[in-house]
Amino acid sequence: MPHDIEEQGIRILTDFLEKAGHRVERTGGTFDIKVDGKNVEVKTSRQRFDKLGFVGFSKNQFDAAQRNEEFDVYFVCNLSTDNPEIFKLAGTGLAEIQPTVITHYEYPRTLLAQRTENLLPAVPNDADMPILPKDGRIPE
Repeated sequence: MPHDIEEQGIRILTDFLEKAGHRVERTGGTFDIKVDGKNVEVKTSRQRFDKLGFVGFSKNQFDAAQRNEEFDVYFVCNLSTDNPEIFKLAGTGLAEIQPTVITHYEYPRTLLAQRTENLLPAVPNDADMPILPKDGRIPE
């Protein structure tokens, strides 16, 4: 499920492109949308484009770039303001750049829950929230 910032960026980009006469449709899977039938990945950020560090791409998106598949990447940035920025990159441009590869491991929450101890249970409303000591330590 997309994050709120991603949804915001996709809406802004869709409005921008449709006003410019393009046909935009939502997709699922490797890419977020299609623009005039072409696959598009949308990257979003609250920061300005010139303040971005690294931008992550999925293995499928990386592989598509390595195969020189036709797709575009739109960067919708500066979303913390009323002045968003939109940049466009042809996906083939990614094949020309050597990425830094970072591997991470994901565990399903349901299996983790079977092995965890709940130290501070959630409460139904703020009135029932336990007050922790000022030193921040959890009472035993």
